Amino acid sequence: MLGDPLYADTSALVKLIIDENESESLARYVSESDLQLTSSVIAEVELLRAVKRVERGRLDEAQQLLDEMILVPVSTDIKHRAVNIGPESLGSSDAIHLATAIEIQADLRGFVSYDNRLIDSARGAGIGATSLVG
Repeated sequence: MLGDPLYADTSALVKLIIDENESESLARYVSESDLQLTSSVIAEVELLRAVKRVERGRLDEAQQLLDEMILVPVSTDIKHRAVNIGPESLGSSDAIHLATAIEIQADLRGFVSYDNRLIDSARGAGIGATSLVG
């Protein structure tokens, strides 16, 4: 049985594949929780391109992570919400991530990102967002 969803944007997913400062604390949190990693389907492209750019040898690991996640399709409602959400300074992919999290907010157990602008926007939308650090 899958646990409740934990929304992770690509900045968080990268840390589960590429060793960065916060990687260990995030990996520990995810492995010790009963939460199901969840993201927008756009995370598949974002994560694979980021890993390909930085550490190509870990592409299979990135794909395995994605295969174990819930990837939410970009519906018409999500597209419309993303166009109008948050400050204009919020990038397009971040707006899609935020709109997706809002779409599934009723079931969401948390939102993890390492992008301060996205975290602030998520909090402004009533989503408990955080960055997990060592």
